[in-house]
Amino acid sequence: MTRPEDLSLTHETLGAVPLVDHFLDRLHIDEFLEEAVRSSSLMELPYARTLGIFLRNFILDRGPVYALEERTAPFAPELFRLALEEIRLLNDDRAGRALEALFDADRASLLNRVVIQAVREFHLDLAELHNDSTSITFTGEYPEADGRWMRGKPTVALRRSVANKDHRPDLKQVLWNLTVTFDGAVPVRCQIHDGNTEDSTTHIENWEALRLLVGSPNFLYVADCKLCTEAAMLHIHGKGGRFLTILPESRKEEGWFREHVRTNEVVWADVPPESGEGKGEVPVLWRTAESPLRSKEGFRIVWVWSWEKQVRDQAFRQTAILRATKHLEELEKKLQRPRCRIHTREGVVQAAERAVGSAGRWLGYEIREEAVPRFTQERRGRPGKDTRYRREDRARFHVGWTVREDVVAADSASDGMFPLITNDEKLAGGELLKRYKTQARVEKRHQQLKTVYRVAPVFLKKATRVEGLLTLYFLALLVQALIEREVRQGMAKEKLAGLPIYPEKRLAKAPTTNRMLEVLGPVMVSHLREKEKHVRNFLTELTPVQKEILRLAGVPLEAYTRYA
Repeated sequence: MTRPEDLSLTHETLGAVPLVDHFLDRLHIDEFLEEAVRSSSLMELPYARTLGIFLRNFILDRGPVYALEERTAPFAPELFRLALEEIRLLNDDRAGRALEALFDADRASLLNRVVIQAVREFHLDLAELHNDSTSITFTGEYPEADGRWMRGKPTVALRRSVANKDHRPDLKQVLWNLTVTFDGAVPVRCQIHDGNTEDSTTHIENWEALRLLVGSPNFLYVADCKLCTEAAMLHIHGKGGRFLTILPESRKEEGWFREHVRTNEVVWADVPPESGEGKGEVPVLWRTAESPLRSKEGFRIVWVWSWEKQVRDQAFRQTAILRATKHLEELEKKLQRPRCRIHTREGVVQAAERAVGSAGRWLGYEIREEAVPRFTQERRGRPGKDTRYRREDRARFHVGWTVREDVVAADSASDGMFPLITNDEKLAGGELLKRYKTQARVEKRHQQLKTVYRVAPVFLKKATRVEGLLTLYFLALLVQALIEREVRQGMAKEKLAGLPIYPEKRLAKAPTTNRMLEVLGPVMVSHLREKEKHVRNFLTELTPVQKEILRLAGVPLEAYTRYA
């Protein structure tokens, strides 16, 4: 007869690991890591397996780079292809050496194999690719991270930059350059550059690599205004490629059209709203117009008008003028105080410039000088009827201002407008706008890298580990993008309004991988033992929402039920 004191129950987490493993298996990532990263046959835990565990933890836990053992311990060891006694091997030193081994490997070939497998397995559409870059900041000094050769290979240089996009110019950074598909914003290429690299210099190399990946130049390359350089645009055009970017304000063609709008009638074409865009308050949200003037390189310029941008432009100008007016009023009061410390015209000019700020284009000021007499005794002593006084004239300044109504009227004529430049002669203006609006998707991937995966700032002891770490983060982004894409495509195919994955069963019309992994997080398996004898396993019953996520992602229930 079984006694209660002989029974024991232990729990191990399954979470979303089987879901993630399903996608890792389809990508053959573990296999590719084993072939790319060399390990000694005497090693207790090969580097490739350590990196695979590292990658799974990045996707699932998104915790710090260190403490790999503690973050892996709650899970069933077989999920990570580990025996129970092997978990103790997951220390920080082993993780660091695994990253160095990944640095030694041919990472470019590894990532190309994974991306090509993703294209084939998930039928990714490479007809349109979006590129953007951001800075990734690292805490620590890294004195050797100056681009020198290490371990027989050149390294990326961590540099400080006043243009740090994380607003930390005191820390060192690298430039992270990412390219994603229009189809699901799936990452297909990343580059890691020296921290002070100018974004505009990266496009030719990146486009050439994408041309090899696609197999032809017949794809649309979309990027922000850093692509708008003569060298990059002419290179892509000369090789038979197509590009789309935004024309920066510094170009003369930009100013020409804004002047043209003031004095000429421009023919605008309304752009039909996309699904879910607008609620009927505004009849037209977007318009496009062909510029009569081409770029100096001979490329097509298409101007876009946005109702929302028009409202923002008007509000920005009005706010700037009101703020400057208030500051100038305060400055005038300050100048009239007896103990005002501003005594020179140059000091008044500097104070007025600070007060005007960003409104300098629309608001002008003038400084008027007034001589104020001041009488002082010629000699010391008590004043009397014979006391003589000396007159000294001191300058008192006044500041006045006027709103430049002509400039305000001129600028308001082009409120809400911005120019696109392209060498594509076939796509209509509305279609070009649609393509450029999806540029926000690659920016979303940067946001996920820094918020969901918390890649920055991080601390690593050696510069050689930086590139290995970012390689794993790229793979993590790729996997989570594919999960997201599969589920959303399944929802679109079945015309589902959303998934009830938010509190109070609220629907998510575009569910994110992050939230879906959280929904699967509580799944666990319990082991019942009688003394040392295993009796049976109990699997947490999957909820309807969890089953729906697995079904839409193409993951068979057997991936979970086999642990029961």
